[in-house]
Amino acid sequence: MAITPPDLKQDFSEIKLEFTGIPYQYVFGLKKNKSVAETLQHPRYKQFASEVKGRYRNILDNPLGTAILRLKQSEEIALSILVG
Repeated sequence: MAITPPDLKQDFSEIKLEFTGIPYQYVFGLKKNKSVAETLQHPRYKQFASEVKGRYRNILDNPLGTAILRLKQSEEIALSILVG
């Protein structure tokens, strides 16, 4: 494959990737990160903060990944707005 901007040409070689071992699932849910409440303080999520705080008061102190994983496993998808 070659990518040719107006003043530069770069050639890339194709390589095969082979994955072995145990596949990972729910990697986001295993991530150690900020709590749901801390995440909602970010300007990116301000528009959803009041709805999530009202609907999910019981998980606000949980790590975001853990909370979303549990909701996903319980088929609750409303918090998907935070992972988009």
